[in-house]
Amino acid sequence: MNRSRLIITVSAFFALLAAKGVSIAQTTADLNAYNIRHWVDSVCTSNPAKRVLRLNADAYERFLELQAGAALGIDPSVIWHDPNDNYGSPSDLGDTGAVHNVSNDPNDFQNETSVVINRKWPNLVVVGANDARMSSDGMPSFYSNDTGKSWHTVFLPTVNGTQALGDPMLAYELDGSMYYAYMRAEVGLRYDNIVVATSFDGAHWTNGTPVIAPGSLGGFEDKEHICVDRSSFSTHYGRIYVVWTHFDSTGTTGSIRIAYSDDNCKTWSAPVTIENDLGHFAEVKTGKFGEVIVTCSFQHGDTLAGAHYLYVSTNGGTVFAKHYIAPFTMYPRNADYYPALKGNHGFRCYPYTTFDVNLFTDEVHVVYGDWFSGVAAVQYYTSTSNFGGKWTSPLAVGYGKLAPTVGTARDRFCPWVSINQITGEAFVSYYSSERDSANALISAYRLQLNADNDKMPKALEAADFDPRIVDTTHGKLPFIGDYLAGDNFDPVSASIWTEPDPVSLHGDIMGYVGIQKPTSSVGASIIRSDRLRIASVSPNPVTDHTVTINCYSPKIAAAELSLFDVRGNMIATLWKGTLDGLSSAQLSASLPALAAGTYFIRLSADGMSDECKIVVK
Repeated sequence: MNRSRLIITVSAFFALLAAKGVSIAQTTADLNAYNIRHWVDSVCTSNPAKRVLRLNADAYERFLELQAGAALGIDPSVIWHDPNDNYGSPSDLGDTGAVHNVSNDPNDFQNETSVVINRKWPNLVVVGANDARMSSDGMPSFYSNDTGKSWHTVFLPTVNGTQALGDPMLAYELDGSMYYAYMRAEVGLRYDNIVVATSFDGAHWTNGTPVIAPGSLGGFEDKEHICVDRSSFSTHYGRIYVVWTHFDSTGTTGSIRIAYSDDNCKTWSAPVTIENDLGHFAEVKTGKFGEVIVTCSFQHGDTLAGAHYLYVSTNGGTVFAKHYIAPFTMYPRNADYYPALKGNHGFRCYPYTTFDVNLFTDEVHVVYGDWFSGVAAVQYYTSTSNFGGKWTSPLAVGYGKLAPTVGTARDRFCPWVSINQITGEAFVSYYSSERDSANALISAYRLQLNADNDKMPKALEAADFDPRIVDTTHGKLPFIGDYLAGDNFDPVSASIWTEPDPVSLHGDIMGYVGIQKPTSSVGASIIRSDRLRIASVSPNPVTDHTVTINCYSPKIAAAELSLFDVRGNMIATLWKGTLDGLSSAQLSASLPALAAGTYFIRLSADGMSDECKIVVK
């Protein structure tokens, strides 16, 4: 459509309004907004496929509005702040919610976020972060009991003579317990340690025993990560793993190490060295059968080149096999010699890997940072269930198949991926300059990676912010941190990030918490699959003769639950009946008297089967 036809259409439109007695004292912004929307409507009306895409994805409509603005010479932002449009709510992600200030602290600044949704009470969302007050008051816990609408702050208890050093990481257990790992040291000493605090409500925390025997490693520890083995198939169900980077006393060499606890952080195993090299941002998760999986990034000497690797242990974190993921290029160094973005005096930022494991399929979703063609990029891989033996082709998040690109390339960085273990959906949260043609301002974005149809990234806020604001009060940049955070548990999703405040010149923790649907069978495994599955067996380990088994069948079928020993000998038939298709079922089964040991429960139906390992104590 050319401009002359559009002007005639607009004139006719307002003539119709005048004939009906409607005021046409429109502002320039109103006219511009109408012109843009009419342009977009005409494009979509002439192409039904584009219209469907526009209806299903707000980000695609924003892309069309940018095109309209370029064609008409109008700034499309005139319609991006209309409250009726609700651009701050990512409806294309299947949820509704709002952005709130999590830290709500006008005098101090926070960064480097971690978040966990409580698996027993999903209205409870807990956030950890570095905080300007942490050295004296301890690490903060920001928690919400109403799914992100209001937030409260408490500080984890400190120990006399020690101080918190930061790097928070949160993990969960299915019984509702939550774990908060962070660094702590004796006051005035660089030789630090890692401590894990526990809580059920985010307001009251108990610190466990330090992960490392004090002084035993002769160096200092950095950037820990924590997870809990929560697969009912695992012989190490409930084991807590912590992985970290160990530096020697000079800070120039080091290694990647891991330890675990089987008694809820009271005692810890001796650390195991995964890689005898100085790596960064090690992350740990467990697989369907208790595999311990670690990713880490290694820089090649003092160059800007590096590589991402994945390590897998099938014996509870004792021995690891190494798998190559991909090479990467470090971001350029700034005036302080840090890898940085947004110019010579930009903020420190590192490329790194983040990943999660689908506990039903054992599929690993890996997302990592890279630098190419002068911009920071977020790359996305998946592996098959052989844990790194075969990788899919990489996709650049925000480009190509996953989203259209407008104009020149934009920085995308600090990703965090999480899988909704009930629905199987994988989401990535990240920072991006996608809306800023100058590639300077950023916002937090979220994107579903494994959608049936291509999804576009969605900005979680209507306005972008400048990450380079100088904090004159504290004499430093309000560092946005090396990472942000995300978590998903049906029906709740959360993305948490750091945002400098241009008024008070400090950093705030901002959070988007969404509800994916009005109701949900929280606690039950609602699975989308094309095959028969045992979703969970509880309790596991088994302490009495009764277990509850959560099953799923893709169609109505006669089914049978059987019990086998480790040699494959059938011991008993536990249940026979009909499974209703496209739904999950909780079945109660009585076990015969069994000696302590490992057994298998097998679900069979219509030529399909699935097995779950159980441990009898």
